Amino acid sequence: MKWEQKKLAELCNKLTDGTHDSPKLQPSGMPFIKGVHVKQGIIDFENCDYITYEEHQKVIKRSKPERNDILLANIGINIGELGYVKTDDEFSIKNVALLKVNQEAIDSRYLYYNLKNPSQQERLRNHKGGSAQPFLSLETLRGYKIQFHKSNSTQRKIASTLSAYDDLIENNLKRIKLLEEKAFLRYKQIVREEKMAEFLIEEVCETLGGGTPATGDRRFWDEGEILWFSPTDLTKHHSIVLLDSEKKITELGLQKSSAKLVPPKTILMTSRASIGYFGLINKPASTNQGFINIIPFNENHRAYMLFD
Repeated sequence: MKWEQKKLAELCNKLTDGTHDSPKLQPSGMPFIKGVHVKQGIIDFENCDYITYEEHQKVIKRSKPERNDILLANIGINIGELGYVKTDDEFSIKNVALLKVNQEAIDSRYLYYNLKNPSQQERLRNHKGGSAQPFLSLETLRGYKIQFHKSNSTQRKIASTLSAYDDLIENNLKRIKLLEEKAFLRYKQIVREEKMAEFLIEEVCETLGGGTPATGDRRFWDEGEILWFSPTDLTKHHSIVLLDSEKKITELGLQKSSAKLVPPKTILMTSRASIGYFGLINKPASTNQGFINIIPFNENHRAYMLFD
């Protein structure tokens, strides 16, 4: 199998970014996608911001996303996250890089999945600059080299296979969201119908914090199998249900830190950085110190505490 290596600038007809201005946001109008709206391969049009049509026209003079373009969050907490444009509807971008792929050089969907590969994501994050506000400059992205299959037919075959899985995942996430909405509505109905009692938090559940093993000691991380969540795992997720974590720790890492193993169905609540995000785990896991982990004493209280 033949491989090739090129810079992103050589594979794109245009590599730019969104507006550097801050248009006044509106309750409705033209979708205004920022880095926080690009998560796990999905462009979140349901929860995005909006600007006027006039402001939108100004923004797209610099960068106009179109079908088969690639979006890459290059500023902020979602740095490196990718989205593939599957719509002909117009929208504007900010804090997002726009890759207009040269389809004669490489299949756009294949490039998207190549960049989405965990090893590529780690490499991209290692190229970031800034401290308070991390960023990937356009110069860095244009000079970023990737290795890829030279065969166009191989590219298309890989992209087609992965795209089918992505579609399945996206459909399942939509179903989970509908179930979550139904559960919340059911909870609200019960609240209206029943007289609710008040309790002190320590009377109904155990609360535990978390911790981070020393990042410089590879014994705590390499080949780790224990789920270890950070707030980013929740903020970039589209569902309360958490099936996996981006990073994992070893048994030694658990023993040598303040991280704690919490049981399945523990409610995770972020308490630092992005505060107030919730998640529910289906297997034993640990978290960093940015969480309050809630373990109800009574199984019947779990849904009430999660949706209250």
